[in-house]
Amino acid sequence: MSWYATRESVKNALDIKDTARSDAAVDDALTGATDSIDGDTRRTFTPVLTTRRFDFPDAVMSTRTWRLWLQRNEIVSVVQLSSGGRVISPSQFIVRRADNGDEPPFDCIEILLSGQATFGGGPTYQQDIQVTGWFGFSDDQRMAGSLAASVDAAAGSVLVDAAGSAAIGVGDLITIGTERMDVTGRRAAITGTVLAADLAQNTAATAVLVADPDEIEPGEVITVGTERMLVIDVVGAALSVRRAWDGTVLAVHTTADAVYAARLLAVERAASGTPAAAHSSAAALTRLRVPGLVESHTRAVALNTLLNERAGYARVSGAGDAAQELKGTALAQQRALLRQRYRRQAFSEAV
Repeated sequence: MSWYATRESVKNALDIKDTARSDAAVDDALTGATDSIDGDTRRTFTPVLTTRRFDFPDAVMSTRTWRLWLQRNEIVSVVQLSSGGRVISPSQFIVRRADNGDEPPFDCIEILLSGQATFGGGPTYQQDIQVTGWFGFSDDQRMAGSLAASVDAAAGSVLVDAAGSAAIGVGDLITIGTERMDVTGRRAAITGTVLAADLAQNTAATAVLVADPDEIEPGEVITVGTERMLVIDVVGAALSVRRAWDGTVLAVHTTADAVYAARLLAVERAASGTPAAAHSSAAALTRLRVPGLVESHTRAVALNTLLNERAGYARVSGAGDAAQELKGTALAQQRALLRQRYRRQAFSEAV
């Protein structure tokens, strides 16, 4: 269920209170926005490890029997290539792009003419070629902290450290070892530090003294009592925060109150074609990073959907005779830029 933007990024933009109902609305909007971008660009930006089968290329399809066009099945890397029931060595083929670029996504596999391998040899040309690999636009992985506790192959949640809590959001696709997981939710967990001074019930009281500031990372959302706070920065022993975050109620807090953070991630295991596995504490985490324009447009489409639904798709500026319908010109311009930059041309289109 991974999306191209996170639930948190949309809610922060709209300042939506953290309720189950708002979460469901945001999730639906993000699902629609991600699907819309896949359709607009004719490609997917979330890689998946799988095996796909192709007909043996003939003169009509390819003009070259040693060249296989993948068309919409763009690939980041090939794990195994076989044809006619025989595995073809990686030294006997290359992956290419129609525009001769040297980075993914690749849309062509060619048998090296200097080698001995060939396509074909099966009882029929249909589905003769099998390609196992990471299919998709790219696989840009960014460091996102580490596990704070070991996890077995059947667990439905993982506990991450402060860096992971700050970097990962609901909707992210994360990687631990060889397994990928979709982040579907998050809950608060104890951080190991406590308040080192009383905290007043005042939005201007934004310096939160804690016993161990190294336990907290900028960007985390911490909880003291029932009040949530967004950590903007860590300065010495003080956390610079925004109070009453996520629609929670501003409150008084006292010295030694426990500090919690949203570090327990609910996950769907074995995502993107990978097998579930056990992972040890301190194992490194990465998160998939889609292109910036794709991420920002996903968020923009989701925001537009939410705002229109709230207004019954009758958003206007002004009142009476001066009322004008809001047409989302900036969104249309961003969509045009997205299509110009990332739309995959159909096989029959000019290049």
